[in-house]
Amino acid sequence: MKKTLVVLMVLLLGIGSAVLPAASLTPASAEEVVITLDEAADGTPVDLRGDQTLVIDLEGNLSTGYQWQVAAVDGAILKQVGQFEFKQYADVVGSAGRQILRFRAVGAGQTGLALVYRRPWEDAAPLRGYAIQVRTAGPFEPYEDVDTPAEPPARDLGPISTAALPTSFEWCSHGGCTPVKDQGNCGSCWAFATAGVVESLIKLSDGVTRDLAEQYLVSCNIEVPAWGCNGGGRAFDYFINKYTPAELAAGAVYEPDYPYTSGVTGLTGTCTGSPHAKHEQLVTWGYVGGGIEYPSVAQIKQAIYDYGPVYVSVCAGPQFQSYPGGVFSTEETSYCISVYGYDTNHGVVLVGWDDGQGVWYLRNSWGAGWGENLAGAGGYMRIEYGTSSVGRYPAYAVYESASDVSIEKAVVGSDFDPGDPVTFTLSIGNSGEGIAAGVVVTDVIPAEVLTPTVSSTLAITPTGVVSYVWNVEPLLMGESGTITISGWIDPDLPSDFSFVNWATISDPDDRSPGNNTSSVLVGGIDVYLPLVMKGASAGGGGIVNGNFEQGGTGWDEYSTHGWSLIINSGFPGSVTPHGGSWAVWLGGDYGDLSYVSQQVTVPSSQPYLAYYHWIGSEDVCGFDYGGVVVNGTDVDVYDLCSSANTGGWVKHVANLSAYAGQSVQLRIMATTDGSLNSNLFIDDVSFQASASSGPEGSPARIDPEAALPRLDVIAH
Repeated sequence: MKKTLVVLMVLLLGIGSAVLPAASLTPASAEEVVITLDEAADGTPVDLRGDQTLVIDLEGNLSTGYQWQVAAVDGAILKQVGQFEFKQYADVVGSAGRQILRFRAVGAGQTGLALVYRRPWEDAAPLRGYAIQVRTAGPFEPYEDVDTPAEPPARDLGPISTAALPTSFEWCSHGGCTPVKDQGNCGSCWAFATAGVVESLIKLSDGVTRDLAEQYLVSCNIEVPAWGCNGGGRAFDYFINKYTPAELAAGAVYEPDYPYTSGVTGLTGTCTGSPHAKHEQLVTWGYVGGGIEYPSVAQIKQAIYDYGPVYVSVCAGPQFQSYPGGVFSTEETSYCISVYGYDTNHGVVLVGWDDGQGVWYLRNSWGAGWGENLAGAGGYMRIEYGTSSVGRYPAYAVYESASDVSIEKAVVGSDFDPGDPVTFTLSIGNSGEGIAAGVVVTDVIPAEVLTPTVSSTLAITPTGVVSYVWNVEPLLMGESGTITISGWIDPDLPSDFSFVNWATISDPDDRSPGNNTSSVLVGGIDVYLPLVMKGASAGGGGIVNGNFEQGGTGWDEYSTHGWSLIINSGFPGSVTPHGGSWAVWLGGDYGDLSYVSQQVTVPSSQPYLAYYHWIGSEDVCGFDYGGVVVNGTDVDVYDLCSSANTGGWVKHVANLSAYAGQSVQLRIMATTDGSLNSNLFIDDVSFQASASSGPEGSPARIDPEAALPRLDVIAH
């Protein structure tokens, strides 16, 4: 659908200072014809006198490598005046803005003026086109085609070199660079610069090449306002501790799990497919020089040398886009002016330097076909220190190889009777990229196992007697081993006995502790392998400690803000456990994801999860939620809001028939937004054979204090 052509005849004094300050014309034009249009015109002709300037104002985004260029015009009738100008919308890398082109009539007649939106170095078809007809008439005033771009303020580069650093160094020649990618038609340079730094750190530390998913950062960040195709910032927090409530943790998402699409669509998109598998995490990140806008060259070099490639911003103008190779020294900061002053528009990575040439080695995100090669790979630039504001707000990140230890407990044999011999195996391993140097294995031997003995394929040192606790020799990457425990089943047990035997493994540097607990249920009829959970006793159809009366036994707890969830005191208002002294308090804080979880086998004959819950909320529906998550998939989600308040304990049933007979990760969770508090209390969790919830509970009264936030309860 074509837009209506808008032609405004305005006095130069009325628009010059606010919109069009860069090109200088002699003599000054009495009038300008200004066209502001974002799509191809409908062919309506524009009349232009020889003493006027045609000004075309189009939206674009220089950080993507794209610009509006003249594709066709009769130069005997119409000529472009100088270079274009660009006014970006915001002081944020990846920001779009307005590209302003000027033309003067130099002869009488009519000519078509066609503009295309394309990358100067690519032969691909343009993304967009714009065309108008221009009719010109004299008299024709002489003018001087001179660009007078505003000069950025002079900046002190500080110390250039120090005796402690080599005069030339770059990480690509040391195996620290991954392939350069292409952000396409999306102002997502910030995501590519962030991922580029993290990919390099992983490769330098672990010796593996990871392809990280920029689309996850673009679509799933929780910034306000949201980052996306119109810009963003340093996204290292999403590799440390930041994530949308629909996710389960922070960390690296791999490209195959969330392929990049915004470069083609030009759209940020919405976060889909949550939760995503998370992998490597950063330890921390920081600004070079403690947050100085422009640290010295020596400070940036030291950060690159100490930490690895760093994220910086630069002003990318038309000459930057057309860079074919060599040392780039063209000052283009005038193309990055917004209402905030002199800015930068493009996030890139500095991978090294060369004092002999006075340059940074810059890694871009416009594909390997742009720029020049570095260590045999394309997509790089040598840019002179300080040119085009390169090096603004540099940031480094810290990554350390992490272990990933795991344990699986098994029982050898089946169909045990009282008095039988029994053997358990603890299979442990390290699948991470770092040495597991502080491994501790704990095995709780229940009283039903008599005279236990221990053997191991690894060197272990016992530290306990009641629960068997061992320090294990350091495990190298990929190393594994087995601890074997043998004993006799108490002959005095009844014939239909059962007991749980469980074990855990830990390491201070472990990346993903979710697989560090395992147990088996041993009985006279069936043996379930592996039933992975914490706990010393089973109940409720396979749930360990389903009534929570053993405190945290059998359950893992998580709260974004670190709250204890399984408690026996401190409940708000008149809330008390449904039975006994212990229950779970989820939510109760703003912007919190909280859950209790354990690995369970869903009984084939009892595939319905049943528990009592009490909802106490002051929010409206559609913002806070509770429910059940199985293997990372939402299977039962409901609103936490004032209209859903239960006023007391009510039995709730979730259908897990799709997982019958399977060992699954079970989570009962709540997620809250940043206002109006919501609480979800949980107790007496079990499996049952049908979907019936039985009696719906009998709340004694509506208790408004059940909606109190945790901090208010503490204050009480």
